[in-house]
Amino acid sequence: VADQRMDAGLTVFGEDHSAFVTPQHHACWIDSGRLPDGTRVFEDPLPEGIGNSAKNTMEQIEIVELVKKLAAACRLAKTKKTLGIICFYRQQVREIKKRLRDIRKAGTCDLSYLSYTVNTVDRFQGQERNIIICSLTRSKPNPEKISTFVKAFERINVAFSRAQQLLFIVGAAETYREIAVPLPRLDAEGTITTKVYGSILQHLEEQGCVFPSSRLIGRRALEQLQKELQTRKGRLSA
Repeated sequence: VADQRMDAGLTVFGEDHSAFVTPQHHACWIDSGRLPDGTRVFEDPLPEGIGNSAKNTMEQIEIVELVKKLAAACRLAKTKKTLGIICFYRQQVREIKKRLRDIRKAGTCDLSYLSYTVNTVDRFQGQERNIIICSLTRSKPNPEKISTFVKAFERINVAFSRAQQLLFIVGAAETYREIAVPLPRLDAEGTITTKVYGSILQHLEEQGCVFPSSRLIGRRALEQLQKELQTRKGRLSA
C-alpha cells in the first residue's frame, strides 16, 4: 500500500458532497460487491470465445465516476496528475477504455487535468503514476472459484506498488477478504498461504479508508448501471 509520506494534495468529494478522500489519504478501497442499496452484484458472464478474460460492469462504472471526481479534484487544486488504471484482465481494459473515450467524445467531463493510461497489470511492470486505480474485476459468490490469476502475489505486488501518491483499489470486499494467496517461504522451499487482500482490507478499515459504492454512484450512474445489469442474466442476487 502507498507510502504514508506521499501526498497527492487532492480532496475528492463523494456523491453526498462530503470529502471522502483528503490530502491525508494515500490508499483507499472502494467496494464493488454491492450496489448503493446493498444488493449483491457480481462480475459479468462472458460469451463463448472470450477465453479466460473477465469483465465487471459495476467496477467499470465506478471507475469512470471516480475518474470524473479525480478530474474535478485536480481542477479545484489547479494541478495536473498522471493516472494509471490497472486491470487484471484484458477485457476489462477494453471496456474501461471505451467508456472513457465515450465521455471524452461527448464532452460531458473535462479530463484535461488528468493524463491517464489504462492497461493490464502485466503491462504495467516497471511503470509508475501519481495516482493508480486498480480494478480487481473478479467477483463471485464463492471466493474459492476465483481464478489463480488474481492470487499471484507478483501481480498483486505490481498492481499495488505503482502509485507515487494515491492508490485506489476497486474490488468486491466480501469476495477478496477470504481469498488465500500463496506466498514463497523465505526460509524454506515451498509456499504458505495467507489472506493478503483481507489483511489490506483490515488495515484500510482501521484507517477509515474502505468506502461503499454509494460514494461514487449517484442517481444517474445508478440508472445506467441498473439498465446494463438488467441485460445480463445472473448478475444480481439477494
